[in-house]
Amino acid sequence: GAHADIPHISAWVSYGSICFGIRQNANEVDVPFNIEGETRFAGGFFFAEAVEGGIIKNNTVAYIDRDKLPAGLRVRTRRDGDRFQLIGSGGRKKLKDFFIDRKVPRDQRNMPILFSGSDALFIPGYGISDKVKVEENTKRVLRVTYVAEQ
Repeated sequence: GAHADIPHISAWVSYGSICFGIRQNANEVDVPFNIEGETRFAGGFFFAEAVEGGIIKNNTVAYIDRDKLPAGLRVRTRRDGDRFQLIGSGGRKKLKDFFIDRKVPRDQRNMPILFSGSDALFIPGYGISDKVKVEENTKRVLRVTYVAEQ
């Protein structure tokens, strides 16, 4: 078959389309999550604050039951073996399979995600884990906002 070797260029197929791009190292992120205030990393930040009252629907904002959050949270990019249980999905799923099922292009999967160990708790643009959802008996709500820097 025909091919071309071009330095520093990547080519790939993504859901029926041939894509080209400049080869770059993935922006790896792995920093401790600040339960109050900003958590900064290359490319953006999360901002966490206690809130009362109304929940605004926005895919870059998560409302989390503060009392369900374990210690040692991190903001990082995905790794093999990571799992996610989206609210209402019924079960845990490999993060890789979650992205494939949602048809998230491979080059967009290396985003900053809030983790507890290998469990994804908040994936900006896609939702929060069933493990930390706000319920009727929730006493403290934490709003976590993702802001991407251009």
